[in-house]
Amino acid sequence: MAAEFSGISKARFEAFSDGVFAIAITLLVLELRVHGNLPVDKLRDELIAQLPRLGAYILTFLSLGVFWVAHHLMLGAASRVDRLLLWLNNFFLMFVTLLPFSAGVLGSYTHSRDAVAIYGLNMTLIEIFLIWIWVHIVRHLKREDVSPLLVRSGFRRTFAGLGIYVFGALLGLSGLPLVGIALFWAAPVSYILLQTFVDHRPHARARIRP
Repeated sequence: MAAEFSGISKARFEAFSDGVFAIAITLLVLELRVHGNLPVDKLRDELIAQLPRLGAYILTFLSLGVFWVAHHLMLGAASRVDRLLLWLNNFFLMFVTLLPFSAGVLGSYTHSRDAVAIYGLNMTLIEIFLIWIWVHIVRHLKREDVSPLLVRSGFRRTFAGLGIYVFGALLGLSGLPLVGIALFWAAPVSYILLQTFVDHRPHARARIRP
């Protein structure tokens, strides 16, 4: 139907998304800065003071990498792009570009329950729209040769990430911000380990074809 046609090629859609991810990841590093004209004997203290921001940077960089990989695999399973997918993706990218702000707040106020809640809420909204994108692709745009195992794996991992971020945000609000942050680390680390040690086994490669 004409109403379902986006008028945008899948290649252009992916290029735009990749560009937004690249900008968001680049903006993260702007939170890392050392004040100029410091005495030499104060440099070490300044670097130590930057460690929370460095931790927030690494955590968010890895998380954005995971979101990019998941987004790439999901779009690989789509046969085309429609208007609803365009707008779901726009909202998904809106919260992706908000992450440099959330990471900056988290790095500056690591022990604040509000900072952890803001970061967890940002991640939660990203996961929600990622799940929505996957649901729409599976129901309406999925290529015929996509493995059912890939579909199940996509749902399993995105819902696991959603649960981690919601629980982490709630832990922050309940007065356990450092526990919430530790939980946030579990999402990208577990995904990367699964990608490295599970999906690269011979039988997994044979069944999962993005």
